[in-house]
Amino acid sequence: MKQQGIVAIEHGDVSRPRMLREIAAALRTTQEWLLWEDGPEEADSPPLIRPGGPERSEVEVAREGWPNTGEPTVEVRGVSVGGSDAFFYMGDIQDLVKRPPGIRHARNVVALYVTGSSMEPRFRSGELIYIQDRMPAPGDDVVVELHPEKDGDPPKSFLKELVKLTPRHILCKQHNPARAVEFDRAEVRKLWRVLTLRELMG
Repeated sequence: MKQQGIVAIEHGDVSRPRMLREIAAALRTTQEWLLWEDGPEEADSPPLIRPGGPERSEVEVAREGWPNTGEPTVEVRGVSVGGSDAFFYMGDIQDLVKRPPGIRHARNVVALYVTGSSMEPRFRSGELIYIQDRMPAPGDDVVVELHPEKDGDPPKSFLKELVKLTPRHILCKQHNPARAVEFDRAEVRKLWRVLTLRELMG
């Protein structure tokens, strides 16, 4: 649009100029505001959607084509499921992430993305954690993997803090809301230990 056309709009000489919609969009305002200074001055913006979880972490997520560089990786397993007590379905490989230097040669390590808020503020939804198939001690954070309900079903797993191991039960706790959680050892398939940042970075 030429300068004289803009001047004509400003002086009210044009009641409904052509390209008004494009002008309003470019100025991030509304057509009504341009014509009559009526209604909202700023146009509605679409909501900004960000991935859940904390800001950039110490662990770099795999980039496209990255596994072909030969760098050691860790498999990301588990599909998060929401609900009153969110859990993981431990199943097929979902992604690959870099293997931190502290566990470069560690065995039986997989990664998960945290789901739910039951362990906040220690772990937040969307955060990446590394877990290892090894016996934990009281005070460790753990992922409790249960036996599948039916043959062929993926097993459910829960992220908690280990309090005590007894011959018949695994006693845990969560932080949000704070409460005790108990698992029957006969129903537990595997107990994974969550690796600490010090262990990951060496």
